[in-house]
Amino acid sequence: MTVPSDVLNDLFSLPPGERFLLAQRLLDSIHELEAAKCDEEFEMELKRRREEMIRGEEIVPDWRAALVEVEQTISRQS
Repeated sequence: MTVPSDVLNDLFSLPPGERFLLAQRLLDSIHELEAAKCDEEFEMELKRRREEMIRGEEIVPDWRAALVEVEQTISRQS
């Protein structure tokens, strides 16, 4: 699914409290059986990525560097 960038920009420009309520409503709209399927798919994806890392196929950045990058992104958006 692709959400148009203008829609995403509008959503991300909402105040944090409204984004939280929207996220909560979206999560509440997922049927319990669909959520269980998503959980299974997510678990399978985690296992797949773990195996790739073990085999050396996936290079994972150091978490400290990733944290710095996230903090810089957040500070630029403020």
